Formats: sequence, structure tokens, C-alpha cells
Amino acid sequence: MCLKYFNEAELAAEFAHCFRDLGHHHRARERVLESVELSEALYVRSLSSVRTILATNHVAGGDLEQGIAIVREVVATVADLRSARTRRYVREFVNQLARYGNDPLVRDFRTFGETRLARARSEAGGTR
Repeated sequence: MCLKYFNEAELAAEFAHCFRDLGHHHRARERVLESVELSEALYVRSLSSVRTILATNHVAGGDLEQGIAIVREVVATVADLRSARTRRYVREFVNQLARYGNDPLVRDFRTFGETRLARARSEAGGTR
């Protein structure tokens, strides 16, 4: 197996995933920012994944508006990718929004996300 893509940015991203899963949001955020800073723009999937972690951290910290703003950009990007992992992270983010009930920001984002992802699936012939 070739690991040419695995560099410091990817390592920081892996740590961010781990810290997120452990509920250590502050530590996850630090690793996300490190990963984004070190990442090359060509690693769109990796950047999208860590940015979703950053959005999750904002929501966990009570900053719904910032979290949704970040993940909205991610959805616009991942809609055109074939990345099950990144889409799973977006779904997990959406699940986290359940505690906000029928908040207008959440409703608006869900409509946007569902529409954008459904359009991408139909353009791809439903193979995503």
C-alpha cells in the first residue's frame, strides 16, 4: 500500500478525528486548524472531513451559526465528490443538530443540504 499522501497534515487530521470521537472538542479543534494550515489544496476530501470536525466543534461549543456556515461550504464541495467518509461526517453533523429542534438556521441548512446532495446524486445517476 502506498502512503505518499500521508504527511503531517494527514496525521493532524487523524488526531482530530480521534479527539472528536473522544469528545475532546478543544483538542480536536487544535488539530483541525493544524491540518488545514498544513494541507495542500489538492486534498479536498481530507480538508472537507476536518472542516466538518471543526463545524461539529463549533456546534458543540454552542456556536450554531459558525458551525452551519462551515459545513454549508463543505456540503457544496462534497456534493461533487465520491467520498462516503466525508458524506458520513456531514450526516453525523446533521444528527448533532437534532438538539436544536426546529431552529430556523437548522431548517434552512437541512433544506440546502438535502437539495444539494440530492441534486448531485441525480446528476451522477444515483451512484453516489
